[in-house]
Amino acid sequence: MGRDNLESAATTSRSWFTQGAGRWRQDRLLFAGIVVASLAGAALLYRFEPVSSGIFPPCPFRAATGLHCPGCGSTRGMHALLHGRIWAAFRYNALLVLALPFLALAFARFTRRVFTRDGHGARPQRILPAGWIWALFVLVTAYWGLRNLPFRPFVWLAPTDVTVPEGGRGDAGG
Repeated sequence: MGRDNLESAATTSRSWFTQGAGRWRQDRLLFAGIVVASLAGAALLYRFEPVSSGIFPPCPFRAATGLHCPGCGSTRGMHALLHGRIWAAFRYNALLVLALPFLALAFARFTRRVFTRDGHGARPQRILPAGWIWALFVLVTAYWGLRNLPFRPFVWLAPTDVTVPEGGRGDAGG
């Protein structure tokens, strides 16, 4: 019986190792896809203004309900960030601007895992504890609700038009 358990354990560890090698290749392809899609999206956002260009669709939730979803203003916010207008991006979608450092950290961890083979032979591990996932859910849901309240200070969470007028200085003052 001891020998059967040993053979079973060896077979299981080999199968995890084989799956790990395949997963490593899949992760590299996923990484390449994320980088290519991100660069293409950033190039489009840098080149075309989201509201006037007609390339980017309006928010379907806003069109259907008249309310702002948690992502409303994100496209305009990313456009503003790519042009170095951090305050304008914050006014379009504060949650996006505050989340970007955490998203960058998550992508850096993913990049490290892809290129160092860390954990590719082992069982997948949970990236975030369940408590953090629930906290993020509550944060996004609260942001969603609060940005639709029609009084101060919550109206400041709604996307605000901070476009630069012709010949104007934009959100820099004046």
